[in-house]
Amino acid sequence: MKTIAIIDDEFYFRQVLIKYISACSEQYTVVGEAFNGIDGIRLIDNLHPDIVLLDISMPQKDGFAVVQHALARERRPRFIIISGYDRFDYAQKAIRLGVEDFLLKPLTPQNLYECLRQVSDKIDADR
Repeated sequence: MKTIAIIDDEFYFRQVLIKYISACSEQYTVVGEAFNGIDGIRLIDNLHPDIVLLDISMPQKDGFAVVQHALARERRPRFIIISGYDRFDYAQKAIRLGVEDFLLKPLTPQNLYECLRQVSDKIDADR
């Protein structure tokens, strides 16, 4: 089972993601959620999720700062950015940081499921 953390400042969007993941498969479980970058960093440091679903634009620390923090850790989660910003420079920066995928809002369950499956397969291959 893969563990997932959700870091996004939109409460209702976090709830939608939890619903999608719960309906997706017993292969995934949401272990925590945070509404800003600082709480997201604490969540990652304390729970060590396998996958983090992450927004870019959030209070206190943006998603890129969260990814950079996690890269300095021994146990690094896989990141999937889900953003409402269709900006090429954001996608470029995400790629440079090693983010697994960059999905745009609004998100369909199928997009999320396929992305989670691909990231999960990479995690299994690395183990």
